[in-house]
Amino acid sequence: MLFAIYHIPMIMLWFGPMLILLCFVGLWIIGLVFHKVNEKNRTIWSSWIIHICADIMIIVIGFTIFY
Repeated sequence: MLFAIYHIPMIMLWFGPMLILLCFVGLWIIGLVFHKVNEKNRTIWSSWIIHICADIMIIVIGFTIFY
């Protein structure tokens, strides 16, 4: 839940309330997935690498859309 709450201020000016709620639910689910990955591997590095890959893909998609 904290993972989702942390990300909401970053997107709250981009979308309307319903889409923000959908993002919140999606972020909460991803937070649970990260938690399971951390539990399985007993380290935060695996979920950190997954998060880095997701951020890189968001940047690549953004560049292809805007440039």
